[in-house]
Amino acid sequence: MITIHKYVMESKSKLKTLECILMQSILENVVDQLAVVGGTMIHPSELDEDWASIPHPNATQEDLGSLLRKENELFQKKLRSAQLDPSLTDDAPAIKAYSIQKVYREVRNVQMMLEKTIQELKTRGTSTTLKRAVHQYKERMKEKRMIGYKAKSIGNEITNLRYKIVEAIKTTDNLLLSESTKIAQLKDHLLDVRKVCKIEQDFMSQYFFQHESQYIRDLKTTEKELLNEKSKVKEEIEYEKKVTA
Repeated sequence: MITIHKYVMESKSKLKTLECILMQSILENVVDQLAVVGGTMIHPSELDEDWASIPHPNATQEDLGSLLRKENELFQKKLRSAQLDPSLTDDAPAIKAYSIQKVYREVRNVQMMLEKTIQELKTRGTSTTLKRAVHQYKERMKEKRMIGYKAKSIGNEITNLRYKIVEAIKTTDNLLLSESTKIAQLKDHLLDVRKVCKIEQDFMSQYFFQHESQYIRDLKTTEKELLNEKSKVKEEIEYEKKVTA
């Protein structure tokens, strides 16, 4: 009976130690997430006295709750000092103020989660809270994996689209080159046709000029012959008149 009781007590002690270790991991994960949101990762050795306190594996539930409350107070103190920072005035870049506001909202969300965790620690105990926290952590990791899969899928789609765009550009360039070559060939052919037409036009002009000149000469010759013939007829008529008289 004593051995069983001892075994039960050792099991409870180990379970409590395991719960503290899990709580430490969860708290460290929260701090890491806040550091990522803030855009910087700070090593625990670089933290001041207020931030350097890490829960011991044998810490009790009250110690963990006190640590969480202390972290909440530090969050609020640092956020209040950040809100009064002169660098956040109108003279600072707008994007910096927007980034600080975004970090502030993210930190507030984590604060609410920490406050909710403290409340659950008070009402339900460490075991239930840890189970719930582990479940939520798994859900978040699942969502992150899904986001990672979707991001990878989107990245693959973007790569495929880029490849298609490059291929389309190459096809368009080849088509433009082919059409440009055809246009150049048509221009050359048009120039050749114009040259031929010019030669034909010159030939026809010369031909018609020569033909017309010959026609005019023939007309003049015919006209001269007609005038001669007319003169002869007139002389014959005059001669006949004299004879008749």
